[in-house]
Amino acid sequence: MLLKKVDSCGARFHMEFDFSSVSELDWFGGNAAISHWFDAYTLLVPENEAFYIRTLKHLVRSASPDEKRLLRTFFGQEARHGEAHRLYAHRMNEMGLATAPFVELANGIFYGALEPIQPIGLRMATVAAIEHVNAFMAHIILSKDMFRNAHRDVRRLFYWHFAEEIEHKCVAHDFLVRDRPSYYLRAFGGLIGFSAFFLASITGMCFLLAQRKRLFTRKTLSELKAFWIDEGVLKESIRHLASYFAPNFDPRDLSDSALVDQVRGMLLEEC
Repeated sequence: MLLKKVDSCGARFHMEFDFSSVSELDWFGGNAAISHWFDAYTLLVPENEAFYIRTLKHLVRSASPDEKRLLRTFFGQEARHGEAHRLYAHRMNEMGLATAPFVELANGIFYGALEPIQPIGLRMATVAAIEHVNAFMAHIILSKDMFRNAHRDVRRLFYWHFAEEIEHKCVAHDFLVRDRPSYYLRAFGGLIGFSAFFLASITGMCFLLAQRKRLFTRKTLSELKAFWIDEGVLKESIRHLASYFAPNFDPRDLSDSALVDQVRGMLLEEC
């Protein structure tokens, strides 16, 4: 099962980022709420990706040569995601957003308090679940070209990241079902991973909106409705979340390799 995705997980696409031209906090087409939703995602990425690497690193010693290549590529992609989002987070600070309190709280809870007490199997299940969220959110965003009105440099960051999330969406899942083939473990990891992802993202968005006194406003509610309801993101997300709990779930059931090639072609044209 693992070897099905080896060739499509090659580190074939590298980008460099400069966010100095980003000067508007509402970079997502003027939508402050969704700009800060993805800003919160950015703040969570560096330590989240490091958690993935720490969790799967123990697999390298017993892996076959092809599996080692797969894991090295996965680790490399995740590390580069962390570096790129850390660079954008620095730009957020330069534009006047205080991010440290949220980052310290999230990292303290997830990696300071919870990670040390989780057995490795549950950590693997949590990683597989969050990678599913990353992959289906990537599919929704890219297939709808939802960043079409966003700032060019931030759009390039997320489209590059999302393309790679789709590319390696099977890695954590395949190792989990091979080494820990328990439906109940995978399902429990799903409950933990999904809850943690959306709770942290919503908290981060609210934290950033509150700094601008935009948290409880009619405009913010309208912005959230436009993205989650009018664009159908909530409905599709619920469908993808539910699919994870099917006993025969496989990330390959959602075929989107052509979408990755399309997005990469678009990014190359913009370079």
